[in-house]
Amino acid sequence: MRAFVALPLPPAVQAALWRSLGSLRAATRGVRWVEPELMHLTLLFFGTIGPERADLAVARLADPSLRRGPLAARLAGLGGFPGRGSPRVLFASLAEGGAECGEYRERLKARLDDVVRSDDRPFAPHLTIGRAKERLRGLELDSFPIDSGVFTIDRCALYESLLGGGGPRYREVASVEFRDR
Repeated sequence: MRAFVALPLPPAVQAALWRSLGSLRAATRGVRWVEPELMHLTLLFFGTIGPERADLAVARLADPSLRRGPLAARLAGLGGFPGRGSPRVLFASLAEGGAECGEYRERLKARLDDVVRSDDRPFAPHLTIGRAKERLRGLELDSFPIDSGVFTIDRCALYESLLGGGGPRYREVASVEFRDR
């Protein structure tokens, strides 16, 4: 299975973000938008792993050394990869909670490193909202303001990514709740 670990967003935040992206969706063509119920903050992408590795990853997610309380976060501003000007991937920036996400990711990565090899690229906390087939030239993302307000992330999940013609679908394999310590 193709697997990744992510922080799911509360459904109310997913729905509010989708509504706030309405003018951007209307102003762009050729973008495959991430459906609200699929929006999440990816921490680690593993690629293809077998069932035994997936089981080990699930067990490690529940490790007491990874316990943490709920995480306060806020999405504000949009960006794109690569760089400004003509992106192919659009994202919402994490304006608050990024350092905490990064710290949790590093602890998680250290705990899972002997189970599955994860992406070694520098971590930039963000929420992918759309992917374009071609570069989006001249798109001024600053003219589409968003602000989710502060919300709580209360769990971490292992997902299976199911690829298909209509874009990826995600199946939650297991999750661990964040609780006050």
